[in-house]
Amino acid sequence: MMECLKEMGSYQQIAALQQELSDILALKASVRWQVSGETSVKYLRNLYRQRTVEQHTNTLRPNESSDPVKGIEQLLPIAQQFYQTLYTADPVDDHQVDLYLDSIRDAPHLNDDHTDLLWNRSLLKKLSKEQHE
Repeated sequence: MMECLKEMGSYQQIAALQQELSDILALKASVRWQVSGETSVKYLRNLYRQRTVEQHTNTLRPNESSDPVKGIEQLLPIAQQFYQTLYTADPVDDHQVDLYLDSIRDAPHLNDDHTDLLWNRSLLKKLSKEQHE
C-alpha cells in the first residue's frame, strides 16, 4: 500500500513538473511573439524570395526537340512567339457553323418567364456572394 502511495506521489510530481514546464514554454512563446511581432522579418523575407524564384522564368524551350535557352535576349522572342500563337484566332469553317446552327434551330427555347426566373436566381447568387466577400 505504501508503495502505491509513493508511486501516486511521483506521478503527481511528474504531472506538476510537466505543467510547470508547459507554463514556462507558453511564457517564452508569448515573449517571443511580443518581441518579434506576428510574423518575423526573416520569415517574410524568405517568403518573398521563394515567391520571386517561383514567378521568375529562367529558361524556355522554343520547341520540344530543342534545348532550353537562357538570357533575356533569347527568352523574349520565344515568349513573344508563344503568346502570338496563343492569341491568334483559329480558322473557322463557315459551312460547319451553318450546319451547326441549322441543327440547333429546332431545339427547345426558354420562354420569357423562365428566362426572367433564371436571371433573377443568378443575380441573387451573385449578390449574395459579393455580400459574403
